[in-house]
Amino acid sequence: MGSGRIFTCPGCGRLLRFSFGVGWMMPGPALLKRRKDVDDVLDFSERYPDGYVVYERVVKRCKNCGNLSNDMDLSMYVMKSPVRHAHHFVQVLGNNISLEEARSGKYKKYKDHLAPCQRCGCTEWESFDEPGLKEEMEKGNICCPDCGKVLTADMMTGYYMWD
Repeated sequence: MGSGRIFTCPGCGRLLRFSFGVGWMMPGPALLKRRKDVDDVLDFSERYPDGYVVYERVVKRCKNCGNLSNDMDLSMYVMKSPVRHAHHFVQVLGNNISLEEARSGKYKKYKDHLAPCQRCGCTEWESFDEPGLKEEMEKGNICCPDCGKVLTADMMTGYYMWD
């Protein structure tokens, strides 16, 4: 089950909803192949059958224009050592790995997935998982992509679970 946060902009009133995690459903080949920006993930999955892909949803902030996007991380990892886990579980397309597991030190990042920003086309992003976004919020660093005001979140009504 995934979780999510709802943010509002005190300046322009824009409502932003960000989902985190993977929920119950994993993306299948048909879903990913319909997307035009995942050729690198499909190529990686074919080239590295023992590779891992992070399917968790994260918030991405464009380094050029500040646009906020909520999408699958899709960063790609390979194991540092060639020894496979006994519990190796192959998903429909590539092997699933959580962000937490990817950061454990057992894996080496092969490549970030560089989807273009829908606003400006830039492919450089900062990614935030749920704890990372909370930390950035506390610093006042998450701003409305439309008017630039710092977003606010109500921790009681601005939280939801999804699957």
